[in-house]
This record gives sequence, C-alpha cells and structure tokens, in this order.
Amino acid sequence: MATLHSTITGSDNHEPKGVESALANRVYVSNGTGSGSWTLIPSASSSVADPNNVFTGTNVESVLYELYQTRNLIEGSFNDVASVETVLLPVPFNCVVESIKMILAGSITTANSIVTVTRSDGAAMGSQTVAFAGSAEGTSFTFVPTGNTLFTAGTHNYIKLVSDGGASGVSKMYVQALVRRV
Repeated sequence: MATLHSTITGSDNHEPKGVESALANRVYVSNGTGSGSWTLIPSASSSVADPNNVFTGTNVESVLYELYQTRNLIEGSFNDVASVETVLLPVPFNCVVESIKMILAGSITTANSIVTVTRSDGAAMGSQTVAFAGSAEGTSFTFVPTGNTLFTAGTHNYIKLVSDGGASGVSKMYVQALVRRV
C-alpha cells in the first residue's frame, strides 16, 4: 500500500532530493515539468538598478543590508502642538536628517501652528506649517529640511522642534525623524 506524501508526519518527513549535494545558499526551483534544480537564492543573485548611485552594493541582498543598517528613526512628541512647546530629539551618531514625519493625535483650531526645526547649535533646518483646516486624528505632515541636515556626534546633539503656539485646541503630535548614518 502506497503512503501519500500529504499524510507523512514527524520523523518520516524527508529533505528534498539532492539536498545532500546542494551547495550552501541554494534553493530548489521547479521547472514546471516535474523536475528542477538547485540554484542561488534569487534575492542574492538579482541585480539592482541604481541610476543615482545611492548604494554601493549591486544585488538585492546587499542593498537591503545597506538600507536597513544605515537608516534610523528617532521619535518624540509634543504634548500640545497648539501651545508654545519644545521637543528635543537626541542624535547620538553622525547622520543626515532626511525628513521628519509629524502626525496629529487630534484637531487643532482657530489658526495654523508653525513648527520651527533647528540643530542643537541653532542652525536653521526650516519650518513646517501644521494646518488647522481639516486637521484631525491621523493628519500627517512630512517636513523635508531646507539646510543644515548634517549632524556630527558630540557637536550637534539633538534636533530641536519648537511650536509657535499659534493654534487653539489641545492636540498631541507625534514626530519621527528619518536619519541616514554617515
């Protein structure tokens, strides 16, 4: 009586045919005709088009490594972005600030709130208008610095965000800086 593969369990399971001679970092790829072969893992062997020369690697595996090893998120929050308030985001390593995402926890009223962004040495990075019109929980703004994005550890210790208090109402606002290590 034949045993169906779908009913095999535990110690009766086996590795795919040819696994004992397959080289490291290979997977079995079927060819659609009931057979196949052991080949390199596709992500490690696929090339990456990088017209702006952002990455030093040329395959998916090395580019993903660079992407996730060199970018960090630094987070903080305003207790009330409608009031005059300061948030300091610590920066403990050399990096470039790429953007800062700001997300309201609720609506603000009457007027816009302006958030000014600087480095710890006072060098201006720009400002972001947090619009009161249409504001609600989840309303987000993405600030892209206009200058002074390079932070040197020990010299530029934090990102400073200051709300001007121009709005009314009370709303927490979460901030998340995306930085790239250099």
